[in-house]
Amino acid sequence: MASLSSYPRLRDFQFPAGNPKGVDGSQLTFLFSIPESSGPPLFTARVVDPAALDWYRHVTPWEFDLRSPRLQRGNVQILNNVIDPSKGQVATLQYTVGRTGAVTVMVFDLSGSIIKVLVRITQSEGDYQVSWDGRNRSGAAVARGIYFVRIIGPDVDEIRKVLIVK
Repeated sequence: MASLSSYPRLRDFQFPAGNPKGVDGSQLTFLFSIPESSGPPLFTARVVDPAALDWYRHVTPWEFDLRSPRLQRGNVQILNNVIDPSKGQVATLQYTVGRTGAVTVMVFDLSGSIIKVLVRITQSEGDYQVSWDGRNRSGAAVARGIYFVRIIGPDVDEIRKVLIVK
């Protein structure tokens, strides 16, 4: 596993393509190790029942089941739809174009006003993605609240919500 630092105190991990341990339905079990300058590393694990008198007998590794993302309606996925533009966060829309045609992806607010047009182009059949950074056409961060990302294209007309927090 390769570590990709997203934030100073958080870590994201990525499995290499084709790794048999990183498939849908498998269970990931792990321990964290914190390097110590004077001595061996400190390992962290999970305590199942911290209130038990013998809690030290109930220490287990961290674990969770790996699952593929659920496909959303219309071959349109929204990832990270709660963002804070001041922290550089973005919402990502992934979509599939079934046949060549005009595709428009735009962001609008609750009143229906267009905030920003992200894509307006003819695209051929295939998979695409576009990100919105929570900024309007002028490059200013929008106010906090609910916004909508709409994709219109060949055989697709879908809307996904994005929440801006600050």
